[in-house]
Amino acid sequence: MTYDSRQIDDTIEIVTPENIAFRFHLAGPARRCSAFLIDAFLIFGTLFFITMGLAMMASLVPSLNEIAMFTTFVLYLVIPWLYGGLFEWLWSGKTPGKVALGIRTVSTDGSPITFTQSIMRNLLRAADLQPIVFGLAGLVVSMMNRRFQRLGDLACNTMVVVDRRSHAATLPAVADPHILALAEQLPGKLDLRPGLRRVLADYVQRRHLFSPDRRREIAEPLAAVLRERYGLPETADPDAVLGAFYCRAFFDTTRPSASTRFGPAAGPFAAATPSHPFATPVAGTTR
Repeated sequence: MTYDSRQIDDTIEIVTPENIAFRFHLAGPARRCSAFLIDAFLIFGTLFFITMGLAMMASLVPSLNEIAMFTTFVLYLVIPWLYGGLFEWLWSGKTPGKVALGIRTVSTDGSPITFTQSIMRNLLRAADLQPIVFGLAGLVVSMMNRRFQRLGDLACNTMVVVDRRSHAATLPAVADPHILALAEQLPGKLDLRPGLRRVLADYVQRRHLFSPDRRREIAEPLAAVLRERYGLPETADPDAVLGAFYCRAFFDTTRPSASTRFGPAAGPFAAATPSHPFATPVAGTTR
């Protein structure tokens, strides 16, 4: 993916290898600081109760005093370091504080962060918090770049964006026999990256707004790339091609009845439980 330097306010535009643009709404310093304070409260609240528990145990069993002190020391080192890293890795770039503020961490190319990125950006938080308590280093650095990245973000190629997933519409299930048949012809393993999945979901959700000719016109640029990449016939209908890849991305197409893991379809595109990614596609945008 490439970065488009054209930016309006807190919005950043990223272009996928398929030449489709996505806009991410960046989380500003105020929102991020609020999320950090919530996480800090949870961290030190947890440490406080653990410390009290260990102190009570040591008072009841004096022989365990040294073990309790050592355990407390280790926990005060480990929990603050691993809290953010593990939460972001296991929870798609989110911590409890980020969930409360509706934000998440992603890679600068828009993809989910990796284990290494999540751990390293949180280990480097110590540099952002200098001088201690005030944390001016991270604040100043984030205000000096267009993505509001702190030092840990710059080192790990990450950024924090507003999580749009909760506002996404439901994903329609596909029951068109022609589309399902084409989906079954696709290779067993497909490299459907998050950006491409978002494009497919957005197209299927909006296709009913357009005439058949307009659908083919909109779908053709991406369909041409997918036909060439996966060896599909040039005569394959662009609208059906995107529908087929959409089926493979989100639904079980092995059963002709079009009953999916989201429940039976009730028409060519029936409402289903949402599983929509968080970025906002730029409708009809190709380059």
